Amino acid sequence: MSFLIAPDDARSLLKDTVFRELIWEDKTASALEWFNQIIKHSETTGPPPPIGIHTIVGPQWQTMVKNLINNFEEGFVVIAQGVFECDH
Repeated sequence: MSFLIAPDDARSLLKDTVFRELIWEDKTASALEWFNQIIKHSETTGPPPPIGIHTIVGPQWQTMVKNLINNFEEGFVVIAQGVFECDH
């Protein structure tokens, strides 16, 4: 059983209910750039700061972020941001 759905399917589901779409944006490119900057920064500046993504993800954070970057680049993962308003 899969719990993830394509962004367009999520968008359609929301629009088919009582919600009216105000904004819908694909944020994948900006997320990819941000994660690439995190990896580049970590490889050039030494140990991470006291608080950051590594605090949440754990000691394997670089491997996990690199895997996420690969999934973004291969189109397996996308990030969409939407703002919807209730019609009622």
